[in-house]
Amino acid sequence: MDKRIEKTHAAIKSAFEDLVMANPGKRISVSELTQKANINRKTFYLHYDSIDDLWQSYVDEISDDLFSRLTARPSDVYLRERGLLLTVFADFFSSNRKFASFLLTSNEYGGLISQILRQVAGAMAKVLQRERHYTADDALMIATFRSITWWQCCGFS
Repeated sequence: MDKRIEKTHAAIKSAFEDLVMANPGKRISVSELTQKANINRKTFYLHYDSIDDLWQSYVDEISDDLFSRLTARPSDVYLRERGLLLTVFADFFSSNRKFASFLLTSNEYGGLISQILRQVAGAMAKVLQRERHYTADDALMIATFRSITWWQCCGFS
């Protein structure tokens, strides 16, 4: 990726994170964001369609990270090593950016957490279909239950 594009993405994300953490639950406007990021509106719209699109980029990023961490080991290893799941989540939070941890532990962003859990469950269902030969419906039901259970076991609800 071009260095200028990387710099612009970093400025947008940094400004967005600062605004969200300073005002939890408040809807951030493009005007506020562009002023904080020191860019113009046109530049923002070259990179994102809307603030919701920017939010979705975070959902995708966090979901992909959690999914890759959870699938780094075969699913049966989690059954044998009971503390492993907590270790995976603890590692996620300790190595992840402050903002991701803020979002996932904040009461104001329950909808975001639900989106992340749905995406992780959907990806896990595909793994279960492929590895365990479950039907699509069974795999999604199991993966959804596991995702919610894992989340609650780690102290989030």
